[in-house]
Amino acid sequence: MKKLMVAASVAICAAAGFALESANVVGYQKLSIAQGFAMATPTFKVVQGGDYKLGNISVEGAQGYGDFYGQMINSDGSWGATYYYLTEDMTGAPNGWYVDSWGETSADDVIVPYGAGLFITSTDGAVELTISGAVPEGKQTIPVPVGFSQVGNSLPVAIPLSDIEVSGAQGYGDFYCQAVNTDGSWGNTYYYLTEAMTGAPDGWYVDSWGETPADLTVQPGEAFFFTSTDGDCTITLPAVL
Repeated sequence: MKKLMVAASVAICAAAGFALESANVVGYQKLSIAQGFAMATPTFKVVQGGDYKLGNISVEGAQGYGDFYGQMINSDGSWGATYYYLTEDMTGAPNGWYVDSWGETSADDVIVPYGAGLFITSTDGAVELTISGAVPEGKQTIPVPVGFSQVGNSLPVAIPLSDIEVSGAQGYGDFYCQAVNTDGSWGNTYYYLTEAMTGAPDGWYVDSWGETPADLTVQPGEAFFFTSTDGDCTITLPAVL
């Protein structure tokens, strides 16, 4: 079994490069989250199989009660549950994730589906997430249900957006993703279009009519807010092993 360690960052910094040569690679990865807002997703799977959980993600830099938390989103666009990362210095409770900001009820066993992103708020400063586990083997298909979702690059390497395949997109501007800036404003929007829609080759574009292909490298752990208006879709990440 190979082991690796790689440092990477979400959204605002470059990721460190490394080579993956064989299966059964395990290790950990550090994702840097700037103060403000971000979307992030775990970049590993559980070593022995099973569900990835919040408790597999540790946080360094969280400082105060309720100052660092992640939220999931429902398919209707409403916010789902909120999970706070607290330290023993803050609350007297063990370091970990909680469903409250005072450390009464643990959320360490909350499942984070593969590919699912968290909308992260860090009010007091930059933090660093440590993700551990096994590198996914082969192509990875992630469901994107009709409506709204947060989905990201759940691989420990940077990949071109153009390498992310989409199945199920049907109409002009009906399937797209948006980044979020650290101030909470929306970043760029990227549309997936097919030749049947526009006459342009299947792929990602910065417009909904297929004029300008998107030139974007998606960093490890970087997630986006997805909108799928016409039906359920899937995205497929490339194989790194």
